[in-house]
Amino acid sequence: MAFTLTPELTFLIGLIAFWAILYVVAYVFHLDKHGLDVKPAFLMYKSKALNTSIDKLAKKKPVLWTTLSNIGVAFSFGLMAFAVYFLVNNLLRFSQVGEIGYVAPVIPGLTLSMVWLPFFLIAIIVIVLPHELAHGIMARVENIPVLSTGILAVAVFFGAFVEPDEAEFEKASLTARLRMLSAGSATNIVTALLTLILLSGLFAPPAGVLIQEIVSDGPLEDAGMGRWDVIQAINE
Repeated sequence: MAFTLTPELTFLIGLIAFWAILYVVAYVFHLDKHGLDVKPAFLMYKSKALNTSIDKLAKKKPVLWTTLSNIGVAFSFGLMAFAVYFLVNNLLRFSQVGEIGYVAPVIPGLTLSMVWLPFFLIAIIVIVLPHELAHGIMARVENIPVLSTGILAVAVFFGAFVEPDEAEFEKASLTARLRMLSAGSATNIVTALLTLILLSGLFAPPAGVLIQEIVSDGPLEDAGMGRWDVIQAINE
């Protein structure tokens, strides 16, 4: 029986090789001295380089940031209410096949086709960067020191973080802590709305059904159709 190297297996081999090479390089060149902590399938980089920029942004318009954060607190309560509704609604309809809102983790190579990986990475940057910057800016507005900022990766998952001084965070008022914690999610909502407006202006929606992917040797491929084609009519 011939051995077939599937895209999923190729991705898994490449992922293992990437982490193995990175671990060896980090160990040989002692990259931990430069703030880069590498363990098997784990990476964390801490830096203080962004702290100055975060301080400057916080000092420019503190009233604006505070106002936006107050709105963000209200947004956060709304998001929590929606999350509870979504969970309870799905639990109540658990036995009704086909009516449950399906949510799956985005795992490149498994639930996400490798074709979409570059777009996925761009989306991660657009989501994570404003989110963490908002946390950092509000921390400084509320006079909570930021110890470091950084990025991290676990296997195929990527992220970033802002590390506030935990002792000062605990000393801050409840309102200040709520503003800081809610700033990230509120910023994501604003980012999503701005991105939607931008994309709507740049790309007019197609008048039909947009084909994102096709099955190899399937009917669409047999009909000569491919990715990004638009079905405008069927049988005239």
